[in-house]
Amino acid sequence: MGGLTDARGCLTDAGLSAVERAPIGSAPGALTGHLAACARCQDRLLLRGVGALSPRRPRTRPPAWRIVLVLAMALLLAVVALIAARSFGG
Repeated sequence: MGGLTDARGCLTDAGLSAVERAPIGSAPGALTGHLAACARCQDRLLLRGVGALSPRRPRTRPPAWRIVLVLAMALLLAVVALIAARSFGG
């Protein structure tokens, strides 16, 4: 398929676009056959569609108020557990 695959047989950007644009179940058979067997092309196709969810996107820190809230709740839970252990343990 001229222009849709490169010299190695992997899909070009045009080939990936053809697979993306095709209705479900009707992409060209030669392209889907290669895509089913080629992890590199699968990764490239998934990364094109993922956008903001890309695994290469750096994670951002949660807001400081959320960190403080989680730590305060953990401390409160620990204090309640200690009080309960003292009152029921002895």
